[in-house]
Amino acid sequence: MESSSTVVCVRLRPASRKETGVRCVRPEGDNCIHFTNPDKSLSAYPYDKVYGEDVTQEQVFQDCRHIVSSVLNGYNGTILAYGQTGSGKTHTLIGSVSEPSLRGMVPRAVQALGQGIAADTTGAEYEVRISVVETYCERIRDLLDPSRDNLQVKQDASGAIFIEGALEAQVGSEDQLVEVMHTGLAARTVAGVLGGQRSAAH
Repeated sequence: MESSSTVVCVRLRPASRKETGVRCVRPEGDNCIHFTNPDKSLSAYPYDKVYGEDVTQEQVFQDCRHIVSSVLNGYNGTILAYGQTGSGKTHTLIGSVSEPSLRGMVPRAVQALGQGIAADTTGAEYEVRISVVETYCERIRDLLDPSRDNLQVKQDASGAIFIEGALEAQVGSEDQLVEVMHTGLAARTVAGVLGGQRSAAH
């Protein structure tokens, strides 16, 4: 996949115990999904990459690793998960931080960032600051200081985008990165929604 452009991927999760009947979506190779319409006809939708139900967290992250490398080289990088409640965003982004094989993209990226800095032999100096915020019901809240609510996205004179008022914690090691991330994730909003599901902010 291209390392310098926007890449759109689809990840299919396994059916839950409550989901019965015929699946209407299935992967067709690595770059397409087939959707079965109500009249039984098929619609094909191409993507840069399609991850089937059996793809691991590590396999998904390997396709995102170049983003971390780009950040270490001074470029901005973004990993974004989008989908309805219950589609698997939290599993893909966060996963189980305490279970190495189930860790999501965020803890893996944090780990790779720390390892990349530690392995650098150029003599470059790094300053790593981390903010942990959530967007929920169209409001941005600082998870490192939950009293900072309804924050605003701004653009500075150089064109850089930032969240005004978000706390930035300076960290000096991989362990500190992980600790700050854990602190933020523990303050996330989880609310009930229709159908008895749980909706988590991201």
